[in-house]
Amino acid sequence: MEPFDPMEPNEELESSLRQALERKDAPEWFVDGVMARVKSEGMKPRRNWLAGWLGSSGWMRWAAAVATVAIVFGGVRWEQERRQRLQGEAAKAQLMMALKMTGEKLRMAQVRVQSLERDEQAQ
Repeated sequence: MEPFDPMEPNEELESSLRQALERKDAPEWFVDGVMARVKSEGMKPRRNWLAGWLGSSGWMRWAAAVATVAIVFGGVRWEQERRQRLQGEAAKAQLMMALKMTGEKLRMAQVRVQSLERDEQAQ
């Protein structure tokens, strides 16, 4: 017996699948039953998926509309908050840089003043 190779075609399996999946006409009793049911129910108007989901009552449509508007406005507000936060972070970074530069300048001025005071005391 050879080892099983999943990449090698299996003729027996393929012929069984072909035979099981080949097109066959529906039996007459099935066709008669379907046609009888169509006649008894008549033609019903088709509803699209959204109408089926919302139902026929008006309050569901209003609720869906209100929810959609709330989501849109919530998203807009969230984006405004995000932009404001980013602007605040940028302003904070600029302020920190300015304070650092100011501190450096003050330190340099302090060193210079101390140097001048030492020179005056030395004379």
